Amino acid sequence: AIAAVALLPFAWRQAWPRDRATWLWLAAAGLLDAVGYALVYLGEERISGGLAAVIYGCQPMVLALLTGVLRLGAPTRPQLIGALISLAGVVVLFADRIDVSSGQAVGIALVFGSVLVASAYSLIVKQKAAGVSALVVTAIFLTVTALALAAVVLVRGPAPVAVPSLVPTLALLYLALVGTVVAFVAFFWLLDRVSLMVSSTLVFVYPLIALVV
Repeated sequence: AIAAVALLPFAWRQAWPRDRATWLWLAAAGLLDAVGYALVYLGEERISGGLAAVIYGCQPMVLALLTGVLRLGAPTRPQLIGALISLAGVVVLFADRIDVSSGQAVGIALVFGSVLVASAYSLIVKQKAAGVSALVVTAIFLTVTALALAAVVLVRGPAPVAVPSLVPTLALLYLALVGTVVAFVAFFWLLDRVSLMVSSTLVFVYPLIALVV
């Protein structure tokens, strides 16, 4: 919600979609993003961040399968080979932190579900929002995501914290402004200019950044 409010003044000056279909597709993408956030956060309560990174390394493979099934342009052999090599590299980086047990099965399934959802909304934005400003796409996308997750919290709980402490508040602001506004605007800008397979390889950068941090 913070990210959407921060972004709207900048997006307001751009050209917004005029057809109903684009609005509906972007709303659908936003709903999928809400599901994706819920799944990955619930999943990481059960499994390590290293294992989650390895699971997210499957995203290029998932996108390759989706684009092939939907006949939206099959990935090339070099792209598939590169994705497999990169996934193997992620596994090597986090091999010492991966301890899979039967108790983690639910967490693995939840994070993999998030991978499927992220692949689906990337596909929707790529196919249905071509040419729309990345600022506008992100504003609609995040507003729907915020509304959907807020509805879930109001119905299911838990009760919000009345006065959060300073450190969580600063962390939330960082995630909203840098990890959400900047990240999604940059991602959707890129998605409008490169293929889905190329954009999906960003998942292989996350583990490297995590190791540096």
